[in-house]
Amino acid sequence: MISAILVLLLLPIINTSKIRSSKFRPIFGLAYWFLVSDFLLLGWIGQKPVENPYIEIGMGATIFYFLFLLILVPLIGIIESEMVNYVEEKETEKFNKPTEIKSHKVTKLTSESWKVIEDQDPRI
Repeated sequence: MISAILVLLLLPIINTSKIRSSKFRPIFGLAYWFLVSDFLLLGWIGQKPVENPYIEIGMGATIFYFLFLLILVPLIGIIESEMVNYVEEKETEKFNKPTEIKSHKVTKLTSESWKVIEDQDPRI
């Protein structure tokens, strides 16, 4: 029982994701609901008598609890961090592409051409 509580204290150390908020972590959001269902299952099993089918269900749910917190949380964090790195690389590639600059032919302005420009544009 004490190890189930102590493993919760390790969560800040175990979490390997670059994103700290679970709101922006889609894989963890799905896995979170499996953990919630496991909590509900363990609470239900705790109320049942110590008999054969309930013992196996309780052991399986306990194994999933520790598997989730000690293995899946770091693994999901690594996967989601790699996804963020991949998206960042694609975005930097998109914005760092060299763009083709079209050159314009520059001609020398003479007094005659300047008068033509003044006639066409009244702001000058």
